Amino acid sequence: MNKVHRKITALLTASIMTVMSMGVVSAQTDNNAQIKSIDAENGTVTVDVTKSGSYKIYAAVYKDKLLQGLYTVDSITSSGVFNFGKEIEFDEDTETLKCFIWDGSMKPVGEIYKGGVSEPTENPSTTKAPSVTKIPAVTDEPTATKTPAVTDEPTTTDTPTETDEPTATETPSETGQPTTTDTPTTDNPTTYGAVITLSDDGIAVDGTGATAEGSVVTISQAGEYTVTGSLSDGQIAVALPTKSDEVTINLEGVDVTSTTGAPFAATKGKVDLSAKKGTTNSFTSTATYNKETVNACVYSKNDLTIKGKGTLKVSSTYNNAIGCKADVTIKNLTLNITEAANNGIKGNDSVTVESGNVTVNSNGDAIKSDEDPAYDGDVLEGGTVKIADGTVTLTTGTTTKDGTTSTSDGIKASMLCAISGGTINITSTGDAIKANASSIDGDNPTLEDGDGSINITGGTINISAGEDGIKAVKSVNVSNGEITIIKAKEGIQVNEVTYESDGTTVKAYVTGSIGISGGTLNITSSEDGIQCGTGNITITGGDITVDSKMDCIQAENIMNISDGTFNLKSYGGAPATVSSNNSSTTDSCKGVKAGSLVNISGGTFNINTYDDGIHSNNTVRISGGDIDIAAGDDGVHGDSYLYITDNADINITKSYEGIEAAKIYVQGGKTYIVSTDDGANAAGDEPTENAITLSSDDIAEFAGPGGFGGGNQGPNWGGEDSSSYGYLEVSGGLLYIEAEGDGFDSNGDGVITGGIVLVNGPTSGGNGVFDVGDNNNTLTITGGIVIGAGTSDMAVTPTKATNSQYYVVASGSSSSGGGGGFGGHSSSSSSSGFSTQATGKAFKLTDSSGNEIVTYVPSKQYSWVLVSTPEMSSGTYTLNYGGSVTGGTFTNGNYGLVTDGAYSGSSTISLSAKQ
Repeated sequence: MNKVHRKITALLTASIMTVMSMGVVSAQTDNNAQIKSIDAENGTVTVDVTKSGSYKIYAAVYKDKLLQGLYTVDSITSSGVFNFGKEIEFDEDTETLKCFIWDGSMKPVGEIYKGGVSEPTENPSTTKAPSVTKIPAVTDEPTATKTPAVTDEPTTTDTPTETDEPTATETPSETGQPTTTDTPTTDNPTTYGAVITLSDDGIAVDGTGATAEGSVVTISQAGEYTVTGSLSDGQIAVALPTKSDEVTINLEGVDVTSTTGAPFAATKGKVDLSAKKGTTNSFTSTATYNKETVNACVYSKNDLTIKGKGTLKVSSTYNNAIGCKADVTIKNLTLNITEAANNGIKGNDSVTVESGNVTVNSNGDAIKSDEDPAYDGDVLEGGTVKIADGTVTLTTGTTTKDGTTSTSDGIKASMLCAISGGTINITSTGDAIKANASSIDGDNPTLEDGDGSINITGGTINISAGEDGIKAVKSVNVSNGEITIIKAKEGIQVNEVTYESDGTTVKAYVTGSIGISGGTLNITSSEDGIQCGTGNITITGGDITVDSKMDCIQAENIMNISDGTFNLKSYGGAPATVSSNNSSTTDSCKGVKAGSLVNISGGTFNINTYDDGIHSNNTVRISGGDIDIAAGDDGVHGDSYLYITDNADINITKSYEGIEAAKIYVQGGKTYIVSTDDGANAAGDEPTENAITLSSDDIAEFAGPGGFGGGNQGPNWGGEDSSSYGYLEVSGGLLYIEAEGDGFDSNGDGVITGGIVLVNGPTSGGNGVFDVGDNNNTLTITGGIVIGAGTSDMAVTPTKATNSQYYVVASGSSSSGGGGGFGGHSSSSSSSGFSTQATGKAFKLTDSSGNEIVTYVPSKQYSWVLVSTPEMSSGTYTLNYGGSVTGGTFTNGNYGLVTDGAYSGSSTISLSAKQ
């Protein structure tokens, strides 16, 4: 870190301090003062004076064995918070800050604060006073001749009184008090280190900073240590002077087993545990111990880094394999957790895998971080799991508590899981990757930024889960990487619900989200593939394949898709034969589904679903994308509104009803429909005032309520809404229909003002090519090209009172009208002799001058034809029928409207245009 300016607003606490020449200070039991607390960030120290007297406080900063500055507070006589009156420049990474105090009789009690002010030892004891040395001025680099200024440190004229320190003529007493020039040494604290050889015959320590007693070796000083050998029942313990002290332990062929506790336990200080290259090292615990204090086979209360180029094996038959109250970092080494009765790797604050080869077999969660998140400045920290690189293989089992067996997760974070690289293989009985939301407050159900989130920006992830594959409370975001889920209930889920400790009582609901902007996702699930429980899904890219038993992609509120490649299959796909009898499940098995709005503006879709292909309980808007749908129910369904516009390219190759909504607006794009019932069906309840209307392109601000209040959950074959409400309007684009039910059908009015409408079928009675409601509803054509060919039963023609564009109609049922229809709409007259024509038999309409109006090849047999174009006017037209076409361009394969083709055939009918 950079230089930190710390204001020491009262330095020293709880012990009267001094410093030995090389830095180690032992404690005194006869305390005259007690350090109550130290706030390093604010530079405050609270001193509790238990025996009256006068005290003097010193702070010394050392670097490279040279004293950088000495600061004093004089005449402390009572408890309180004290200030040195100036800033101390201190770099905690490269310097040592020592704090000490002398009482009036020059009796020192001291303690070292190394690498920053940190917590004191419990019982400071008397130590030898500092040796005589010269000190530099605080503002200068130390030299042998400079002394501190009067305002900074004592000089020869700035000496203690009889109640403080010796005068200039005094010499050290038997207790070792300093002379006038006797100031703390300029040397750094002693560098400790040792080679430790483990053996059941006795532990050998060659060096300093570590001691052995029986089968336990304790490292008590910061430094670097090398450990070899084995213990059949022993322990390596670490207890450094302060929690910020650091120790590096090199493992060179270590094998430690403990039947009574943790074979490795660090209760104070930061630990780097390094498995050296070419060595295999093992820690094994078969003990039952107090997991409230030491909760793992390999345990550290403070930060734990596990690294190296060797191998470390850990096995624990009780509780966790690796446990840390702070941060766990893993890099480079091969880490193999062969057994964990509970969690494999648990870091309360965080677990980070930077690199290496990590394998975990655990009954509990494989990797876990569950500290409640809290703010460090402006950053929310705690409960985080991060994987940046390496190969991570996780396998979980089950745990049993109080007779209840619970599944276990692969990766579990109480706040955030972030994966940016590596190869991750997870086989779990519970969720594979999970992020809870510990900062949730039931009285204020909002989440802090970052809490309850999973962010995947890279890596290869392979999942087989007994529960959900990837699950978060607030958000899942995928921007890159390869995710393969071969087994899961929900593939990716944001559930937006937090529960009390009983796991069933809802604590709070929040609005969540799923965002996918890139990467490759291949999901197989027994429930939904991708599901956002009460929020939104936004997809702007990526390659997504889902094979689900229920909905493929489902958002409770808004589904917004602008790009990406989608291969979606639900419940095995559309039945071979789509009919009203296809009802083997009542589950919702749709392709793309939302509670409020499905908005698709781009992407390539291949949707094969047992239920609806695209569905919203409110509104669907499709303005772009190449969409192929084979559906067992509706191809595209909106309970309230359906908008097809702009560059939408929709090809519904199989459906019960092609497109359906209470109000349908086809404003652009190309829509091709094949249906066993109605092709385009406007039917349903009249939309409420809260329904989403899309009169413009501005939908970004919509944030309406979610929920499935009135929507179809499962398939609704044969369940056509009997409501008289419906509105179907075509104002642009192409609408091509092949239907066995009504072709162009509205339970209310039908309106065509532009575009191209081509209807093929139905071929049997009980349905009509065009159909409108029974309550004096109308079919109105004011623009566009409209062609219908199918059965003459229930035929509906434009309503004279509202229609303005000329049309002709030919029917084989009668030479003077016929048809009728639900609304009493009659056909215009035609010449007799028009017989039923087979599929593919073309017809051509010409005006009285022989000019071609349209040439058309129906995809179904027909005995009734309607043609209306803007070029038509009153007069007589000739319908050539039963012929064939060579050359030219067709609307749909070999069928539909023909451009630049050559028609041949001799059968004709003369028709009079109507308006």
